[in-house]
Amino acid sequence: MEAEAPRRIVERNVSAGGRRLAGGTYTIETLPTGGSRISFAYAWVRAPLADRLLALVVRATMRRANGRVM
Repeated sequence: MEAEAPRRIVERNVSAGGRRLAGGTYTIETLPTGGSRISFAYAWVRAPLADRLLALVVRATMRRANGRVM
């Protein structure tokens, strides 16, 4: 994990027995009216063929999941 406090957090994850390598970046922006805006970007560095073929479905699923938790 890498961080640039208090503005950016970068995480890397490995799954699928090491076949899937991905990373996510949280960017925190202080708002002039108070509070913060948090954005999240997720990208595969390496993924199994099945994941790449289902990328549109996976993106939609991640978008919905992130919309609920963010």
